[in-house]
Amino acid sequence: MVITRHILILLMVLSGSANAEVFKCELVSGKVIYQASPCPKNGAIQNIVEIKLIDPQRAEEAKAQLQAWKEEQAIKEAARNELEKQRKIESDRQESLELERRTAIAEEQQALAAQQRQNATPIEVTPALNQRYWSNRPFSTPSHDHDYNKPHYSPKP
Repeated sequence: MVITRHILILLMVLSGSANAEVFKCELVSGKVIYQASPCPKNGAIQNIVEIKLIDPQRAEEAKAQLQAWKEEQAIKEAARNELEKQRKIESDRQESLELERRTAIAEEQQALAAQQRQNATPIEVTPALNQRYWSNRPFSTPSHDHDYNKPHYSPKP
């Protein structure tokens, strides 16, 4: 609809300045073409199309419509640019918030890691029966007279 209206307005404006003849040529193949020069003599059928001149009042109306349409398009373009600007601002704000969130998470993780290092206590694992005792402390090798069927507990310092 909009395209048709624009084409109509354009044709109205352009047709006011046309004062040459237009030739309608029907070729042997059946194809119809319009051109400013006479048709070739190789069997094409030629007709002359009359161009009706537009009166000055209608030409002015067409120019006014075209100008109104241009102004409307300029307003729409300005609104579109403003909307794009607002989207960019919102996108930048969202990125900033996401960066702040990630920074806060990283700082929290660093604080937790520091707290865990500060409160670190030796890890002791109680062994199951008939197994050696594992710990993060150095392990002293038992003497040969040790009974491995009894659980071995090392004394706490």
